[in-house]
Amino acid sequence: MSILDATGDERAATPKKESAFTLLGIALAGMLCWVLTPVLYQSITGRPPVGTQPATSPVEFSPRDLGAVGILMTVSGIAVLVAGNLLYRQCPFDRLGLTLTRLRSDGIRRGLLASLIIVPAMYGVMFLTEQMFRLVHYAHPQEHDLLHAMELDGSLFTRISLIISAIVLAPVFEEFLFRGMLQSSIELYLESMGVVQRSVLRWMAIIVTSLLFAAIHMQFWMMPPIFFLSLCLGYAYARTKNLWVTMIVHALFNASSVVFFLLSR
Repeated sequence: MSILDATGDERAATPKKESAFTLLGIALAGMLCWVLTPVLYQSITGRPPVGTQPATSPVEFSPRDLGAVGILMTVSGIAVLVAGNLLYRQCPFDRLGLTLTRLRSDGIRRGLLASLIIVPAMYGVMFLTEQMFRLVHYAHPQEHDLLHAMELDGSLFTRISLIISAIVLAPVFEEFLFRGMLQSSIELYLESMGVVQRSVLRWMAIIVTSLLFAAIHMQFWMMPPIFFLSLCLGYAYARTKNLWVTMIVHALFNASSVVFFLLSR
């Protein structure tokens, strides 16, 4: 038993099981909206490609446009995920632990406690990854694309939009998509197959989701720490069934990265 574990009352309140394909379909719709938003933004605004691009975008944008696109991508993705859950799932936010009651009762507390363990561990993994790259003489960018964009354009609009996107919207969308939808759908599917015990299928779902999470960021030099972060977030969600916990951890890690970047400039 761990402080992260969902309580008996929380497990008892969970509605009947549902199809893994329902969750997968909602996840794919949210991801499709997320990926297509930059293309639609460019086609509507007619902005030419310039030098800096979000990790998941097929087109390039100026730092100012990147801030706007980052917000539009995550807001539209969240909207699709929320709509899909309301339309096709029973008691969706209770299942996700994404209610105000869960936030007040245990989301904040567990999220902060998990952050005290996961965030320092992340910096340890990032340090070890950097040492490994140095041993093989692999050169890579020294900062994330969003931080690089903030450095290129220090205007108030750009900084605020990029900070909101990184600290608030990205954690909400990515945790909703990867932990709430994809990890849950994989776990439900493996459970329906009945080929492995629950503890094994839970870790299989966490690992597969983490591989997808690292791959979608499309930055090779950040993949080891991103994969590690996703393993930690997946484990936390599997134990708590409270999406607030992983959102808080994710947001605090992103916030610490932004703060360190700003203080170093």
